[in-house]
Parts: sequence; structure tokens; C-alpha cells
Amino acid sequence: MLKNSRRYIQCGAEYRINPSSDPYQNYVATGLNTGNLYIGYAVNNLFNTKKSFSIWNSLSESDVEEIRASSDIIVMGASNFINQSTNFQIPAENLQKLKLPIIVLGIGAQAPSDSVKEINLTSGTRNFLHQISEHSVSIGVRGEYTAELLNNMGIKNTTIIGCPTYYLNRDINFTVKMSSIKNIEDLRPLLNYTDVKQKCDEKIFKYAFNNKIDVVGQTEYVEEYWMRGMDINADNLLVSSKESVKENQYKKIIGTSVETIKDYFKKHFYQFYDIDQWTEQIKEYNFLFGTRFHGNMIAVQNGIPALLVAHDSRTKELAEYCNIPFVEARNLLGDIDLVKLYSETNYSKFNFEYSRKFRNYVDFLKTNNVTDVDLLLNNELESLDQAINEELEIIDLTSCKTVSVMSSRIAELFHTHQLLYRCPLENIAKLKNGPSVEQYVIENDELHIEVVGKDPHVVLPNFINFDKDKLYLKIVLTTSVDTVLEVFYEEANTSTDYPYSEQCKVSHKLKQGKNELYLAIEGNSHINSLRLDIGSEIGKYVLHELIIRA
Repeated sequence: MLKNSRRYIQCGAEYRINPSSDPYQNYVATGLNTGNLYIGYAVNNLFNTKKSFSIWNSLSESDVEEIRASSDIIVMGASNFINQSTNFQIPAENLQKLKLPIIVLGIGAQAPSDSVKEINLTSGTRNFLHQISEHSVSIGVRGEYTAELLNNMGIKNTTIIGCPTYYLNRDINFTVKMSSIKNIEDLRPLLNYTDVKQKCDEKIFKYAFNNKIDVVGQTEYVEEYWMRGMDINADNLLVSSKESVKENQYKKIIGTSVETIKDYFKKHFYQFYDIDQWTEQIKEYNFLFGTRFHGNMIAVQNGIPALLVAHDSRTKELAEYCNIPFVEARNLLGDIDLVKLYSETNYSKFNFEYSRKFRNYVDFLKTNNVTDVDLLLNNELESLDQAINEELEIIDLTSCKTVSVMSSRIAELFHTHQLLYRCPLENIAKLKNGPSVEQYVIENDELHIEVVGKDPHVVLPNFINFDKDKLYLKIVLTTSVDTVLEVFYEEANTSTDYPYSEQCKVSHKLKQGKNELYLAIEGNSHINSLRLDIGSEIGKYVLHELIIRA
């Protein structure tokens, strides 16, 4: 937790409620979705906030004076605030009154798809967005889609951070491990859904019902009445009419009696208003599947694999930035096969990029004047550089092979991408020689290289790439000396006469003997060409293979 050298006050998503015996009242108290509690819980947990206020109710003069006297910075747990149904005029007026710095965590836009480039917002919501821009050094947004929409509104001080729940574990080396699941008996699945009017959610619920699988709700207050065996008061027209709609929907999907459906919910349904209780229940399962981002994230943060069904711009944007494996709703075709879906769930990219995105989040907080942010990592941030250096050179002396921990993570990514290029070694051999190279010779399908100078290099022949800006390379070679291999890359937008520069290269130390390397290249635009600098020392080299995937 953060030391409170600065006084943080929380607003936005609630992190706790006083549960009522009435499910509908709880639904309202959470902000119409228990996922909001998880966002608020993350803010409270990461900042150790002791005070909070409601941004949604108009603040009096005395409220403003009290908040300003007791707080230095407002921390807002945000969600899909940017949508056409919101009117945030009161929150905008409150921020204007308070005139305090604000840190916004995870504000996002919601539209039917990310192809919608402009959302028709109310004037109140537009005012609110400009207010948080004015009082923030940088706004933490969910992803590129939200950043683009705000940029189109003239709001440019944004940083993409995903959701604060992504960082709850406070471990920069956090990973999610998959198990070997061969049959349905090995799975202990928990499912979630958003709205059974959607085909994907109808399919998920029908599968859960037919297979008697547990589901967890976030907005399902009617189903909670059924789970508790409570009758709904007919005089409460809002809730009773909602129950009628739900009964008809479920009967149409399942084709059975309402009593049978209610009995299913009594035995297989959960909905939580306490995050710690939710977390404990999640640990009973080993796979989460469904359309609820935060319902899946709470599993991920506890090391349990989850596969998200992305059904709108909001869920897709979060999944893409946070590297949560997902399938788009339109691609959820045919019958659900959970074993197959589990086997296709891959956390390689999540594990590989988590440390970099965590560091980006820490930099974002420091930019917003959070001075004691290092404690987010339980004092591990200072040792990160040392850990990275150790990862870059772990040597197996028995085989003279250098494979770094970082390289092994790239190896996972390499094997999950499509083949783009296999270097034709015979084409390099046809050159006979080259800069600092006495000769190229093919023997047993391997390229033997005699280096006689300090700068041996060759542009990879027949490399064609139309649109990929991320490449994963596997290079296997033997060297007679300790040296350094470098790969320079030319980006499509390069305007200089000579396309290769120190700013556009990746490198790796080589040990005498056979080396197997996995390297990642991430350009600002697609990669036009590559130059291999096989080593900086005079000696003999053998290039066994060079493969690129993207």
C-alpha cells in the first residue's frame, strides 16, 4: 500500500456498500454493477484511501471546504463513463468547485463497436471530461479507442493504463500459468454473462444451465431474488416487470418451466457485494469464461486463467491492452466446448508484457505527482534493473547455450504467431563474401561464415512484410568467440538515406558455442527490412537457422 505522505481522497466507483436484504437496493448501491466495486476496491487497496466522497451528488460549500482541508489529491476509479446515456454535469460542477488535482484511473468509452469514431455525448459529460483534463496531469484511459475519442475532443493529456484492477497484485513479475486439461472432468469452470438478449450470452447461459455449471452475476438482481427464494413485491412495478421480462427470456432460451429455471439459480448462482468473499469463491474454480471483464479479471488476479468473450468496444479495448485472452462474440460459433476453449487460451503475451505495462503504470502515477509510488511493488522496483540484467545472461555451461528468461518469454510468443519468413541461407552463400566477411559457405544446409573484421553484416534476402510492426525472431548459431549479435530494422516511415540506426536495433550477448536466441522487435510502423550483424569479433560462425514470425 502507499504511504499517505500525500492525502488521497477517493471518488467514482464505490469500493464497498452496506448490503441490504433487498437485491435491487444492492444493485443500485453498487452503481448498477458489482464490477464497479472491484474497480473501487483496487483504488482503495492501491492508495490506502481513508476517505471518500460521492462525486455524483452536488457538494455544498461546507462539503467543499472539508474536502479541500483534508485532502491533497482526488483519486477517481472510473469505468465506461464516456457513453451517450450519461450526463455528468453535477460531477463536472463538483470538480470545478473543488479545484484539486485529480488522478483518473481507467476511464473508458462504450459503443457497440470500436468502429464508432464519435459518440454523441451530453453537454454535461463533455464538460466533465474537460474538467478532469484541466485538473489532471495525465488522464489514465482504458485503451487506444478511448484515447482517440478524447483526442478528437481536444483532450490530449492521456495515458493508456487499462484498468486499475490489472495492477492489484502489485507484483511486477506476476504471471498466469495454464495447466494441462485433457477432458471436461479436469475443469472446474465458472461462467458469467451480461445480457441474454445477446446471442453470445444466450449461448453461454444455455450451456451453463444444461451442464449445471455455476454462474456469477454482476447486475442480475432478479436472479438473486430467485437464488434467495424471495418473492418480489407486485407493487414494485419496476422490479416485478423486470422479473416478467426475465422469466420470458429464460423460458424462450431453455424451453422449460420458470420453477425449473429458478431452481437452477438456487443451486448454481452467486452474486457478491464484498470483494474478499468474491475472491474466496473464485478460488474454487480453475477456469472462468464469459462476457464480464471484471468477473474474469478477479480470477486472473488470483492466477486463475480466464477467457473473455468481447461483445462491445469496452470489453475489447480492455482485453487488448491488458492482454486478457479473448474471443470476439461474433466468432463464438457452434456449440461451446470448454476443453477446446481452455486449450486455445494463451497467456504468453500477458506474461511477457505485464512487467513493461506495470512499469508504464508506475511512471503514469509519478507523472501525476504520486511521490511514494515505489511501495506499490512492495519495494521491488529498485531491484528490477538488476533482475533484468540477471535474466539477460543465464548460461547453461553443459551445452554452451545462452537462453535468457526474457528470451524464453519471447519464445512463447514466437511459437504462438504465424510464420512470416525463413531466411534462405543459400541466397546469402551466393554472395561469396561481404563487409568484414571473408567467405560464406553452405555445408549440410548450414551457413558457415568466416569473419575477418569488426562489422560483419548482411541485409536479409527476400524479406517481404507489408503490415507487421511486431516481429519475433528465432536465431540458432554457433560462434568460436564470445561476442554480441545485433539485428537492425528499417521502419516504413524512415526518411534518412541510410535506413539502419542505433535507435532501431535489438542485440544479445553470445557465448562461445551454440546459441539459441529469441528476440522481439516492435517498430513504430511496419518493418521494411532487416540487417543481421552476426558478431563483433573476428572468428568462425555457423548460422543454423533464422526464422521470423508475426
